[in-house]
Amino acid sequence: MLLFATDWSRQYQRLEQWEALARDSRAARALETELLEFASVRETEARKQKDRAEEFRARLLRARIQLVLGERPAPLAPSRAVLNYLPGEALLAAELLADGPERARAAQSVLVDTQTTGPMRARVVNLLPDLVRAERLALRWDSALSLSAAWESPDAVTSGVRRALVQERLRTLAQASRLAQAMEEARASLSPQDEFGLWVQLHLAAGEPASARRVLGQALASGAAGVELELARLELAQGRPWLARELLQSVLAKDPGNREAWLGFSTSLLPPARPRGASAANRSAAPSVTPP
Repeated sequence: MLLFATDWSRQYQRLEQWEALARDSRAARALETELLEFASVRETEARKQKDRAEEFRARLLRARIQLVLGERPAPLAPSRAVLNYLPGEALLAAELLADGPERARAAQSVLVDTQTTGPMRARVVNLLPDLVRAERLALRWDSALSLSAAWESPDAVTSGVRRALVQERLRTLAQASRLAQAMEEARASLSPQDEFGLWVQLHLAAGEPASARRVLGQALASGAAGVELELARLELAQGRPWLARELLQSVLAKDPGNREAWLGFSTSLLPPARPRGASAANRSAAPSVTPP
């Protein structure tokens, strides 16, 4: 096994060398052929020996080559054997695995490894918003929050990625019923005018509709785009479809192709839900059109 690990470490080094070469150069074509042959031979032998880790590494190497060549390999299933990642291997796994606990573990391995270089860190950081979202939707909140903490690292985190990570982190906190922490972090990192939609969601989750409306009023006064649509969603959620309809008509007058506005407008035309008993008389509300 030690010999195999040494072989794979060398192949990952050769992979980096290949990626640095011009794609149409003779050296790149020759090295590409050698790497693919190595992966093919190792995968065949691994299947005979039922070596799941070796088989996975062969698939990982091939998928990375396909990705660099501009193809779109299907996301890989994780190894059926527990894998101790070799240098450079966790990054490939984070890029190529299907969403799930093992992909999150691979990304976390890259982030905490002191040997991770700046370019390697940048590659994995760019994956984090989608990865955190997948962990959040799978209810793996601790994993999502751990990965989202990378937004606090100024090196290798672009402003766009940082913003997306903050948004996903706050949604995770709210979904995990940690609303006090979500509001505290939002105040420290989000502008109500720039991120009014997320602020509204947080206030509504905390049972503060008046605060949500105040945020929208401030955003509307500042000229922020999209406020009317968000306000219409709030009116629908609060059971005032006639007000939502007026707002959505205004949105559609300016943007006739706005799909979300048409969805909200259609919802506003639905009859109110019929209460099933006296206790339900005041509990009907229009369906929410807030995207998940």
